[in-house]
Amino acid sequence: MEYDQYDTPASRWIAVHEGGRVLAGLRLTPTTAQCGVYSDMIRDAQRGLLDALPSNLLNYEAPVASHIWEASRVFIANDVSEDRRARVQSSLVTEMTKAARTLGASQIIGLMPSQWARWTEYLGLDVEVVGLEIEVDDVLNKVGVLKLALNLH
Repeated sequence: MEYDQYDTPASRWIAVHEGGRVLAGLRLTPTTAQCGVYSDMIRDAQRGLLDALPSNLLNYEAPVASHIWEASRVFIANDVSEDRRARVQSSLVTEMTKAARTLGASQIIGLMPSQWARWTEYLGLDVEVVGLEIEVDDVLNKVGVLKLALNLH
């Protein structure tokens, strides 16, 4: 188990599980959150508060709006087999979008592995890449904004 300054009562956590085993998960935090000097990871990186992320990871000033939530701490368990990964990723995105809509979000912003940007296109999701490609923990990442469809069907 791991937690940081962004694990606050304002955040919500999504987990994909099977038989009591967590396969994937993520954290949703409103971009309006504030906990001490911290807000959300992307904005805090721009403000120079995070050593692990560059301040230029986004092409514009990080948004602060009740309809925009940040997805962070996204993971898929290492032991999820390659043949199941796409299905687990799809379940995670489905549950994330359902939860975000319930919370009043129409957009989700987040730092994601670059290959996920291509994968979201394959799923037909409306994701706009809004930042430079950066390396974090030996993985190439980009900031993307997922625009949620108003229609739930």
